[in-house]
Amino acid sequence: MSDKIILVAETGSDLNPRLAARYGVYLVPMHVSMGGKTLDDGSFPPEDVCAYYDSTGKVPQTSASSPADFERGFDEIHAAHPQAKILHLAYSAVTTCSYQNAVLASEERDYVVSVDTRHVSVGQAAVVMEVAKWLQAHPEADIQQAAQAAPGDLAVVAHGGIIAQFMQHISGTWYKPDYTEIIPLRYENGKFCLLEEL
Repeated sequence: MSDKIILVAETGSDLNPRLAARYGVYLVPMHVSMGGKTLDDGSFPPEDVCAYYDSTGKVPQTSASSPADFERGFDEIHAAHPQAKILHLAYSAVTTCSYQNAVLASEERDYVVSVDTRHVSVGQAAVVMEVAKWLQAHPEADIQQAAQAAPGDLAVVAHGGIIAQFMQHISGTWYKPDYTEIIPLRYENGKFCLLEEL
């Protein structure tokens, strides 16, 4: 982790909290609504999502990190590291308004830069990890250089081996060996089971 540049991502990146802590990545919560209850993503076990679906036949609804979520996160980081710049590597702006909400939250905070990674879930996590490792190798980098280090094409990331390394931190059964197709899973009897190919 660099005290000069601190990375921020949404919990929707599915970045393991231990890995985030190791690289100094601050995670801003996205939200999940099940029934009449809205919870911060990551504040409940994944099994709850499956149980909700099993009992209701409905898929939980997700929502973006709000401007207030980003304001809290940015202010917390700034209070702890007043000299640091914050680089937010955002969940794809095509799929959620988190990026726009972060831009709104940063209007009075000139120490924040947000970049749309154009990726979701593990794709966003791979971009965040690539930049975190790049920052370790380039501690002298400024915020603009770090923002430009974010790969737009994950083929570069996969070639560099980060996808394989990252898969060691999450369930390898979620991906086929070439990491390009998701294998459909279902949660049954306390474990994930493979479904037939669609």
